[in-house]
Amino acid sequence: MDGIDEQRSGLGAVRFRSEGNQPATPMKSDLNGAERMRHPSAGGDRERCSTIREMPPERLSPSQIDDHLASERRDVCGVVRRLRRMVLDSVPDACEGIRYGALSYFRADVPYGSIGGAICMIEIRRGKVALSFIHGASLPDPHGLLRGDGKAKRFVPVATRDAADDLRLIALVRAAGAMTRP
Repeated sequence: MDGIDEQRSGLGAVRFRSEGNQPATPMKSDLNGAERMRHPSAGGDRERCSTIREMPPERLSPSQIDDHLASERRDVCGVVRRLRRMVLDSVPDACEGIRYGALSYFRADVPYGSIGGAICMIEIRRGKVALSFIHGASLPDPHGLLRGDGKAKRFVPVATRDAADDLRLIALVRAAGAMTRP
């Protein structure tokens, strides 16, 4: 059957033209992106984006935090809880979740959410706590706190509860939060 068929997916609508018994092929005008749907962050649906920003940030419940820390030593739990409080106080509009086995702080209204809008993560590896920054290589670090030599990710080891309240560490978290602001 000759005609035009429109198929919708999560990426938008694509038109296909079929002729006789030939398989459907994308129409040439669609290959250049003329009919692509725009992502809200690209200015396509401003009303929806503003509604997302007005929602309170996603936070973990105390029982979810307890479950996440259930198998950790008491001193490690204390460091993690202090770091968590510091991050939430430093960037109050950050969302919180468990991603990649770590407490993750991000902006949900930034494209690619917990990756594109990543602020920091509180990771526990081999009984040690680290505050890591996915985009850490781009952060200003005048005090030389950041460690790591990867392409983008950097971390700061945090051994004690008192170290979690270090003003230099708070400045890094605030800088990461400002960097991901839409």
